[in-house]
Amino acid sequence: LINVITSCSMSLIGDDIKGVCKGKVPNANVLTLDAGGFTGTFDSGYQIGMLSLLKSAQLEKQRPKARKVNLLGICTAYPNWEGDLKELKRVLNLAGFEIGIALGAEGLSLEELKDISSAALNIVLVPEISLEIAKYLYEQLEQEYIVAPIPFGFKGTIAWVEKIGEKLNVLPYMDVVEKEIMQLELDIVDEAYTIKNLFVDFSLQRIISDLPSSLTLSFVNAINTCGIDMLKCSNCYVTKENTHIGNELLGEHSYQMLLSTEKDRIIYQNFNKTIYLNMAMPTEKVKSQSCFYVGIRGWNKFIKNVFGQIKTLEYINNSL
Repeated sequence: LINVITSCSMSLIGDDIKGVCKGKVPNANVLTLDAGGFTGTFDSGYQIGMLSLLKSAQLEKQRPKARKVNLLGICTAYPNWEGDLKELKRVLNLAGFEIGIALGAEGLSLEELKDISSAALNIVLVPEISLEIAKYLYEQLEQEYIVAPIPFGFKGTIAWVEKIGEKLNVLPYMDVVEKEIMQLELDIVDEAYTIKNLFVDFSLQRIISDLPSSLTLSFVNAINTCGIDMLKCSNCYVTKENTHIGNELLGEHSYQMLLSTEKDRIIYQNFNKTIYLNMAMPTEKVKSQSCFYVGIRGWNKFIKNVFGQIKTLEYINNSL
């Protein structure tokens, strides 16, 4: 399989890449994609590329395995994709599911891709970049799918696993999942109590997110149902949908949480009032599989990170 992607200059000139490549490489599939950046969005481009790949793979129907699932919506442009994928697979394995293809992950071979139809269900993790892919697989292979955005928080993860089990009409091993969560929750509640007593007036005034809308909703739901009152927040802004974010002044003991990039961090300022997590494109150059905030262990990492930032910011602001 050979993929040919245009640059902005080639798109501007209008070169017929598909025509140029046609028949030039014998015994190989050639995919051509217009990536000049003059039309469409990243989300639409991702799906066009993946659909072209699937169409070239000549997929065939197979008898699906009852507890086997594929993950759609993995994108290597997201900063924490490796850790996210590893944790999602781990949680699903804990619950008794078999993982098939993680479409979009690095290292996937064409032969492995052809086994995509052996799964009983496609899980749409990020509908903005994978719903059309799931619809295509349903049309071509009659393969069922479910829109179940990447889960944040303990409650969100439990609901996510249960939703998948319900769609497959199988019972997940929830006792194993809930046992792990219970052990982590005890320490988090204790630490939250300590921090609240240290910083009585702390409040989270707003969340600014550059994540896809589906993931922003999943994240905000996790924040507001995690049982930590000091993190509850009713004001959430998605950067792609709001142009006046940041006009509202932050209160004396109020903070904002930014789920975005270093560029937005500079734009929105309030450095001494911002809890920052790089969770959006463009990806950072330094990558780590241990950096992620989804699922069970990811939420534990998120809480630890946020608590650490709260203490640092409060100490700085109280010393000014």
